[in-house]
Amino acid sequence: MHLIPLLSIVLSVSAYSGGPPPPSDGPKQCGWALTYLQNQLHALEGAIKTNNRQLFIKLFKVYDPSDEDALDYQMRRFRGYDLKTSYAFFDGTSRIEGTFFNGKNNNYTTWHKIVIEKDFNSPTGWQIVKAARMIYHKF
Repeated sequence: MHLIPLLSIVLSVSAYSGGPPPPSDGPKQCGWALTYLQNQLHALEGAIKTNNRQLFIKLFKVYDPSDEDALDYQMRRFRGYDLKTSYAFFDGTSRIEGTFFNGKNNNYTTWHKIVIEKDFNSPTGWQIVKAARMIYHKF
């Protein structure tokens, strides 16, 4: 009889403690890949906070760096947010795939899938080539 309330507490806490779980049938999380992804997002935050367009272009793939409107849009997408990684794996070639979420004041609501690829022109050695919003369900 006491098992049902206990089970519901455990499930509700685990469902809210870290965002979407990694795919159970996919690649397993890789610690060093998560570190590289965290470093990439930290560098991206720095480029945005200082409005360093040249650094931003090296860290985030912009298809036409001379298109000022597109560059402004990409930089505004993440301005003012605290970016946190939650999952990452190395695909075995030159890509790291993972998820991150952004939020303000510890209210994290928007999840993204992210892909970074090796890029020797980047100061981090990586460049973000994809950052796509994922579906979010509020608990």
